[in-house]
Amino acid sequence: MRCRQGLVLVLDRINLRGMHVAAIASMAIVTLVTILSELSAGFKGVLTLLAFNHWIAKSVIAIVVFVGITWLMNKNDRGFLDKFDAEKWGKITAIATVLFGVIIFLFFALKFFTVA
Repeated sequence: MRCRQGLVLVLDRINLRGMHVAAIASMAIVTLVTILSELSAGFKGVLTLLAFNHWIAKSVIAIVVFVGITWLMNKNDRGFLDKFDAEKWGKITAIATVLFGVIIFLFFALKFFTVA
């Protein structure tokens, strides 16, 4: 029982809106970095040098962006518990997820059909 109470106390202090913003920013960064790495062999090489594999580097970048934005918003956005609308932010995050997925899909489809 003690663990649950501690977990609840920690979750009460987390800025959920900040986590949604961080998730959307992370998706945007991964989308952008994915497209850039496909267009530039040099950029893909830099990512590979950073983490031995370009996908691992993208994952590390996404984690750093997510944690950083969540931390900044948790630190600077006071009163966030009063203003958070879970349904609204859930919809925004879902739309962003689909949008960035479609962007990556269209990029690779276009690349496939123009090369083939």
